Amino acid sequence: MADLDPTTAAALCRALERVLPLELRRPVVCVDISSRSERWDIEARDRSGALLRRVSHAQVVPERMAMAGAELRDVRHALDGELRQLGVSGLGVSLRGRRLPTTRRERQTLGKELAQRVRDHIVHGTPIIEAPMVALRAGRHPYADPVAAALSDVTVHADSTRRAARALVSGDDRLGCRIPELHEEVLPAVATKRQRHGHLTPELTLVVKTVLSEISRAAIVEARQGVQDHHRSFKSVYVGRLKGSRFTLKRLY
Repeated sequence: MADLDPTTAAALCRALERVLPLELRRPVVCVDISSRSERWDIEARDRSGALLRRVSHAQVVPERMAMAGAELRDVRHALDGELRQLGVSGLGVSLRGRRLPTTRRERQTLGKELAQRVRDHIVHGTPIIEAPMVALRAGRHPYADPVAAALSDVTVHADSTRRAARALVSGDDRLGCRIPELHEEVLPAVATKRQRHGHLTPELTLVVKTVLSEISRAAIVEARQGVQDHHRSFKSVYVGRLKGSRFTLKRLY
């Protein structure tokens, strides 16, 4: 399984230490072992160290959304770092992706160029993105400007704090899609993980981290009603979402 990032792992362990005792009827201590490349990600043990449950973690992310998020993250990190180097503070930057570069180095270069343009925009009032019609009138391709080619919109606005300027909001056309119902997001993931874990499935608890759907009481009830044989066989299944440093979990079965 893929390594959990430290924030997600710590939050998930804390959440499991709240919910698993209700299921197992005894206290547990959870440990992230995802870096060991086992078929599970977290182990729940009792106070003596005895293993009580293995937990597998799955994140439901459509491929196009995963790619968009990863590409935006590269641009944002480069932008934030360069803005700090330039000493720009008290501002937030909103980005909207159009067609981001395909390599990480190009995305880092884009983030650095964008930071320079943000500073120039603040100091001199120059546009961050060259308007396509301006380029056409000058006899250039409408997206000859690499920032215009990659991003459809960049907005600078005042931040409420005096911290270093940073990207506060970012989006991409690939992220715009219908918000699915909980069962549409979770049940296919449960069935897929059941197939991947094979004979280990009956020994595992599965946690499915949702991306878009609402985790309400009604949605949980509807998802439970949709559980069929090809979703079962795990010891238990929880659904949840990470918000800041808190991982909220609801039991599916």
